Amino acid sequence: MAGLAVGTAAVATWRTVSPPRRASVPRTVPGAAPAPLWRRKTPGDGLQALTLVGERTLVMAAGAGAGTFALDVRSGRQLWRRDDVLTGQLLPAARGRVVATSSGDQGVFSLLSAREGAVKWHERKYLSTGPDQPLTMALVAGHRAGVLFLVAEDVSASEKPDTFLLAYRVRDRKELWRRRLPSGLIETLEPPQEGVAGPAVVGSTLLLANAGLLATGDHLVYRAIDVRDGREKWKRTYDGIPRRAAGLLLPLPGGLLVAAVDDALLGVNLADGAERWRVPVSGTVATGAARRGHLLYAADSALTTYAVDLRDGSVRWRRKDNGAADEDSSVSAMTLSASGRTLFRSSSTEIDAFDTRDGSPRWRLATVGEGELAANAGVVPVSAPGVAVVVNDSGGIYGLPVD
Repeated sequence: MAGLAVGTAAVATWRTVSPPRRASVPRTVPGAAPAPLWRRKTPGDGLQALTLVGERTLVMAAGAGAGTFALDVRSGRQLWRRDDVLTGQLLPAARGRVVATSSGDQGVFSLLSAREGAVKWHERKYLSTGPDQPLTMALVAGHRAGVLFLVAEDVSASEKPDTFLLAYRVRDRKELWRRRLPSGLIETLEPPQEGVAGPAVVGSTLLLANAGLLATGDHLVYRAIDVRDGREKWKRTYDGIPRRAAGLLLPLPGGLLVAAVDDALLGVNLADGAERWRVPVSGTVATGAARRGHLLYAADSALTTYAVDLRDGSVRWRRKDNGAADEDSSVSAMTLSASGRTLFRSSSTEIDAFDTRDGSPRWRLATVGEGELAANAGVVPVSAPGVAVVVNDSGGIYGLPVD
């Protein structure tokens, strides 16, 4: 079930930073992007979520209750559409399937064939129906090896709902364990995003940050939950990292936590918060970052893009922005091509493509249109072999040739 974070997080970030705009159309600038291989239009008002399955099938949830649909990523051909599956989160499952959590009947989730759209089953045991079934699933906090980690609430208990974390195995629809959580610890209004304070699965550990509306404290706190049995392994406070920081927060294998603070990107030990390395930046580092092997690609408030070696914090290269379309531009997503040779940086006004070897620019895509906020090129949330998928907030989806 790998690959969720790239697609869903990118779309969620784009939805957060991009307000509604009037329709706009691509225009070319020096170093222009290649002509699209295909173009499509979303059936509803933008996209709620998406994920790429098997490097070929792009499954998407349309906004405004317009259902769920899938495209062949190489041709842009629509494979299927279901108006009866209203999706909040999409998670790739084994054997070419996806799990879709409902944005209609909260608490219901379904297993679908990514390629055909056929529904294998609907799970309703976490849809509250009364005293005998009081729990309602709020969101999927993460997944690992065919197991979903669900956050569920019992709103019948008191004014503050009792909150539980559950492990659910998709293969046989079996609950493996459950544990109670402090009320309000986890933010349940938006699904988890990579790079943002919230739930994160790292190896055999589910990290829960104090990011909910009722959480307390000025500094970041992580609780480490063993995904095998639900026990709490440890709890750590990270002095110097604000609980509600607006920049990048990324726990990684090897016990490393990458965190953006004022004018710096830090690498600290997950175990004790000790600083390993520090990279000076301008302002903060955007939550939309990309990673391949030991290299992290990220951008700061001045739209300077960095390739940082996670092992020691050395900067492989940095690329200052010399022609941003708007001085108020901010980065909303970073995505690597399937080959890893091209880095796509999506900002509020344009998409830039860089050579990952040295950061040299390959092309830039901007837009023009009517209205004060019309210039939005969208984001590249996912990339398959030979194709980069672009989604904009006017409901346009198109595939660009890459590498």
